Amino acid sequence: MITKETIDKIFSTIRVEEIIGEYVQLKRAGSNFKGLSPFHEEKSPSFVVSPSKQIWKDFSTGKGGTAISFLMEIENFTYPEALRHAAKKYGIEIKEDVKEYSEEQILAQTERDILYKSGRKYKMIDIKFLRENPEAVRENMKKKFQDAKLPLVDEVIALD
Repeated sequence: MITKETIDKIFSTIRVEEIIGEYVQLKRAGSNFKGLSPFHEEKSPSFVVSPSKQIWKDFSTGKGGTAISFLMEIENFTYPEALRHAAKKYGIEIKEDVKEYSEEQILAQTERDILYKSGRKYKMIDIKFLRENPEAVRENMKKKFQDAKLPLVDEVIALD
C-alpha cells in the first residue's frame, strides 16, 4: 500500500491543468481553463479546470474531481494505479508500507480491483442488452478474466 506521505507528496506536486492538458485541449478563461468534454461529444466547452483549487468539473456530464480522479475516469485506473501514473510523470518515488498480507487478503484485493474495473467498463453498456443476453456477458467476462479465480464474477453480471 502506498504510504500517506507519498500520497501527500503526489497531491502537492501534480498540477491538474498539466495532467488534464494531456487529454483535453485547454484554453485560458480568466483564472481557469476551459475545453471540450472528453466524456461527451459537444460543440461548446463545458469542461472547466481550476488550477488554484486543483479541481476539474465537466458540466455536460456532472463529473468532477481532482487530477487523480480524472485519471481514474479517463484511463479506467484504480486509485493506486492513478497515483503511480502521476508519480511516474512527476518523478516521485513511490514508498509503500511493508505489510505481510495473507493469500486471502491478496486475492480479495485482486478481486476488488478487477470488479471495480469491470464494473466501470460495463456501466456504459445498455442494461437492456445485459438482461436479454446474460450468458453472452458471462462468457465475455470469463474470457477477459480467465486467469483470475473470481467467485464474484456472477455477482458482477447479476443485475437483479
